[in-house]
Amino acid sequence: DISSKQTSSLKDVLGPIVTVSNPLDYHTFIWGDEEKMEAVYSAIFSDRFDLNILIMDIPPTDRCDASAWNSALYALKQAKKKTDANVAMLATLPENLSEALGDELISLGIVPLYGMEEMILAVDASIQAGKIINHKVEPVIINSCKSDKFEVLDEAQSKMELAKHGIGSPQSETANSPGEIATASEKLNFPVVLKGLGIAHKSEAGAVTLNLQDSTEVKNAAEKMNATTGFLVEEMVPKAIAEILVGITRDTTGLIMLTIGSGGIMTELLEDTTSLLIPSSREEITKAIRKLKLSKLLSGFRGNSSADMKSLLDTIEAVQNYCLNTPNLIELDINPLMALENKSIAVDALIKLEKTT
Repeated sequence: DISSKQTSSLKDVLGPIVTVSNPLDYHTFIWGDEEKMEAVYSAIFSDRFDLNILIMDIPPTDRCDASAWNSALYALKQAKKKTDANVAMLATLPENLSEALGDELISLGIVPLYGMEEMILAVDASIQAGKIINHKVEPVIINSCKSDKFEVLDEAQSKMELAKHGIGSPQSETANSPGEIATASEKLNFPVVLKGLGIAHKSEAGAVTLNLQDSTEVKNAAEKMNATTGFLVEEMVPKAIAEILVGITRDTTGLIMLTIGSGGIMTELLEDTTSLLIPSSREEITKAIRKLKLSKLLSGFRGNSSADMKSLLDTIEAVQNYCLNTPNLIELDINPLMALENKSIAVDALIKLEKTT
């Protein structure tokens, strides 16, 4: 909020009709009065906000006379000079802030921002960077890919890798032929799910069959399935309290990002995700989850059971630890991670690694 001292100063300049609040709409009563406009800007800037943003769309000068905006620009520059506050100027439409003016603003220590959505992303990135600096936690940087050679582990291989780091998955068996997978399925508790290996998008390709009740059904399903490298059969997991996406990505700079969000069929439907730089603390991961729409499900929505948050956080931290111990990791995707009452289980997983030799 604006301090009481600054509120009083602003009301003296703006009069009783204007509501003084944050953000401030100072209306047009003082437009063109450079002295009063500077007083308003200086009063706001003097409150030492982390960032002050003046929103102003200046019309293209090739078709319009933009001289009416000169008073606001003058007041902005003078207030910046007087207070040395952190100041930015936002054009909600990028074309309404010329390159020449942007360069001039930069020379005066004023940040030009082009577009509302871009502004939000830029400010959020600054906040996240500030948190890293303040906590003295350096983000992990792995060398960017040295070549375009990589390998993608299939679902069974990916789950075996993750299991070494304590990430649970359903009891399973693998085999190369319909007959072999049917025999292997008898070691499990029915019902089971059958999946074809070597296929990126198994559901879309018809390479997943659920609720198979015996080995005969497993064999029949396998004979109808296109599987390029074999079959995976797993025990069915109970209905989850929530299905969660947990992903790791490494960009071209080597920075690693942890993404958490709504998983399963809700991934594209809700677009409910949040991302953190690795490493992130358990507290930061917890706060990120609480921002998601699915957090209501995890805490027991409308009288339903709540998820085992300790197990969920343990699993996400285990994913992060796997990443930190795998320098050639390019991408990891668990979708969904089933959050249950007493545990969390990775139902589907994929790992992409850079080939080091």
